[in-house]
Order: sequence, then structure tokens, then C-alpha cells
Amino acid sequence: MRAKMKDPVFKETLPQGITLLVQENHSVPTVSLSACFPGGISVENPRNNGITSLLQRVITRGTGEKTARQLAEEMEYYGMVITPFLGKDVAGLNMKTLSRHLDRGLSIYSDMILNPSFPEEETEKEKKIQLQHISNKKDDVLSYCLEKCNEMIFEGHSYGLPDEGEEESVKGITREDIIQHYRVLYSPRRMILSVAGDVRTEDVVGKLKETFSGFHSDMTLPETPDLNNPIRNVREYQETTDKLQCAIAVGFQAPDLNSEDYFTFLVLNQSLSGMGSRLFVELRDKQGLAYSVNSLYSGYKRGGAFKVYILTAAHQKEKARAGLLEEVDRLRTRLVSYDELVRAKRFHLGLFEIGLQSNLSRASRMAYFELMGMGYKLIEEYGERIKRITRQKVKRAAERYLKPQSYAISVMHPAKSQNK
Repeated sequence: MRAKMKDPVFKETLPQGITLLVQENHSVPTVSLSACFPGGISVENPRNNGITSLLQRVITRGTGEKTARQLAEEMEYYGMVITPFLGKDVAGLNMKTLSRHLDRGLSIYSDMILNPSFPEEETEKEKKIQLQHISNKKDDVLSYCLEKCNEMIFEGHSYGLPDEGEEESVKGITREDIIQHYRVLYSPRRMILSVAGDVRTEDVVGKLKETFSGFHSDMTLPETPDLNNPIRNVREYQETTDKLQCAIAVGFQAPDLNSEDYFTFLVLNQSLSGMGSRLFVELRDKQGLAYSVNSLYSGYKRGGAFKVYILTAAHQKEKARAGLLEEVDRLRTRLVSYDELVRAKRFHLGLFEIGLQSNLSRASRMAYFELMGMGYKLIEEYGERIKRITRQKVKRAAERYLKPQSYAISVMHPAKSQNK
């Protein structure tokens, strides 16, 4: 299975150092842009944790020329959407608009990137919203359980920091801190700008050269440290909650984005995910242990995390915990079946292909792959890379990373079940 490019991708480095990718697609009258910058959570520390999330909240809330309300009204009038995003290694802005409104869209989009004003009132408003999210995060016991598991997987590393930060760190972030963080993060020489849609390459390249001609920043981005704290035993975290259900997450350090095992783990994870997977069939259908059960693999620049997790009744906590560990052990000790492998590969590639039907998804994936050092051409190669994964490769990867007695586990349970 192969994700065919609609048209060849044009690549050029603009005078400011921006890496530009353009792919024409004239099937629909829309165009999308994705501006990606390295950084994200990986360049934070416990003192300023949450600053990238706050920056991304405020960057669209006013520029040197326009207020947040004026920007919102103009975007609504032209039917365009501009969305900030962030991850462990990345932050940036996406835009989608009708191709006939591209000039107007570029004007607003570039204004947000080049001239954010970070109004004091908007900054305080978004800060309060972020603090409220932090205060409420325990309401979703399963998400909170996964966050605590991730913290233990990456103990002592910035990848283990929560995306929105902690209450204490966010309270200490000032408008001046955000402005300084913006100047460090938003640098043209580290920027990947990807365009996909109903455009003519020559025209859009000329427009972008002019639009971003005034973009200058030469500040150094802090290095993301290597992972230097491998899990050598069981790291466990338990917390009581006011919920009736029990959430359990078991996590392992896993391959990074550029590892030879990255694509193997995508397939390995898919073999455990979804309603037809062994986790769902064994723990939910056959044993009746789960309200919800699944797995999750996240590959980053410097490392990765693999988790299996379950939401269960409090009185079934120990059985559910043992069941998760047993299913992970099966990956180490036995080959996945041929049918499981075929199902996993087909489903994963199906989702990937569906995602590429939108210009925004295509633009953002090209930008991200290029930024992470994998190259935008990975979109073309993705299907073949998945296709080459074998049952033996899945087992070898499981043996290498999913080691018994070398994992993190977080358990959230009702107070009454603490001693059960």
C-alpha cells in the first residue's frame, strides 16, 4: 500500500532560513499551511512548565495591528481557521482557507507569527483558563492516570512534564516570560513552512518570500537532553480519587522517531488497539474486566513511550493489572498471529490514507516529518515501511523494549479499594 503524492513537492530555503515545502492539489478550492518550529515541551523545565501551552493560547489573541476580536471577526468573515498546536518536540500554527482568500489569509496568518502582541488582558484570561484545566484534570481519571504514567516513564526528563504544566509553574509565568519564550521558539532558520492545496507553486513561493521578509530571530534554542534514566525496575505511582472506577496504565520506554523500530512499534501498538484487538477481546469481551482498554505508542525525537491502559471496576483492580501485564508478556514470548498482523497493518494504513485526504493533514505531516529529520518524502514511503514489518520483527521489538520488571505503572482507584 502506498500513499501517492498528488503532485511533486517543491522544496526551497527562503532567504530568512525558512524551509518551504509546497504541494499543489487542485481537486478542491482550498489551501492549508503548517508552520512548525522545534521546541514544545522538550525545552521546558519544572519551573516554567506550561509556558509553551500558554504561548500557543495567546499567540492568536492579538497582534500589533489588531485585537483578538478583530482577528476573530475577520477570520469568520473569510471562512478561515487558524489553529495553534504543540507537542513534546514541536509548536506552531496551522491555517486552512479557500484558495480565493489566500492573500487575506496570509496577511492574518503571518501577522500572528511575526507580530503577536500578547495583550496583558488576554494573557491573564488564557492563564486562568489553563489553570482551570489543570485544576480539573483529575476529573478524567484515565487521562490523568496516563499523564502520571508518562511522568514516570520519563522521570527527570522534560518529556515527562505535563503539556499544560502544573499549577505552581503556570502561576509564576509572566507576560515577559511568554514574550521571551516566543523569541526563542519562533525562529525563521528553524521554521518548516508547508503548503498544500489549490495554489500555483511559483505564485505562492513569491508571496511567502515577501510575506516573511521581515521575519528575523537569531536566538539559540535550548537542547533537548538525551534520555539518561532508563527504567531498571518497577516504578509505581498510586493515588486515590473520588471516582468509582479504577484506572491503570503500564508504560515502557520505547523507540524514538528515527529508530529502526519506529514502524515496528506502530504495528505492534495497532495489534493491541481497537475493538478487534487482543486487549479488547481478551480483557473486555472474554474476562469482562474493562469499561475501556487500549494501547498507545508515542515516538519523539529523543525517545518514546508505549502504554497499555484500562478503566475497570475497583474490585477487579488486581485482575485487570495482571491482565495488562499478561498481554504485554504475550508480545515478548509469542509471535502475533498472521491475522493480527494483517489487521494491524491494514487498519493503520487505512487511517493514514484517510488522513491524507485533507490538505491540512498533508501539509502538517510533511512539515512535521521534515522537522523531525525523517524527511517530507516519508509520506510516499510510509506504506512500504509498514508493509515490511513482519511477525518476527514485532516479537524482537517487544523483547527489546517491553522488558519484564522494567516498567512504570500508575493506578488511580477509589479510596475504599486502597487495601483490596
